[in-house]
Amino acid sequence: MEAREIMLYSYEHCEGFLQKGLEGLTQKEAAWQYNEECNSIAWILWHFTRGEDNRVNALILHEREVFEKEGWQEKLGIPVPLSDRGAGNTLEQVKAWHKHVPKLELLKAYHNSVYKKTVDYIKSATPEKLSEVTDPGSNLPTAGLILARRLGENAMHIGHICFLRGIQRGFNK
Repeated sequence: MEAREIMLYSYEHCEGFLQKGLEGLTQKEAAWQYNEECNSIAWILWHFTRGEDNRVNALILHEREVFEKEGWQEKLGIPVPLSDRGAGNTLEQVKAWHKHVPKLELLKAYHNSVYKKTVDYIKSATPEKLSEVTDPGSNLPTAGLILARRLGENAMHIGHICFLRGIQRGFNK
């Protein structure tokens, strides 16, 4: 089995958990925060999708991010700079984001667009492409290492989403 096949299986497996975690949620449930210092399902979905968008499209493919290219900043109505992916946000920034929680269906559409680009890349990735240095000087210089790190971060954030869903309604409800 090639690394590409393992990555593809892992990304698809995580995506299945995400879709189950988001299935049937209301806008109110997506925007709900355990307390004002916690992130909502909507924020987490936006944050990890922004991270994947940046890593895959900007760093690996050397293209504009889907967020910018497809106009998702305007579609989602979030008053944040194009460079904001939620990493390192202050409590004030998170609170400001939650004043304009985008529609869950739009967040899911943005995620689906980024996910498709990621999976398309993985399907086409040869061992040489995965070994290509795309971010020189970083601790994750190759496409394969960037994807492996993203997979771990995605799995963690999908776990957060499923946990928040479970607190509100139970996972299978």
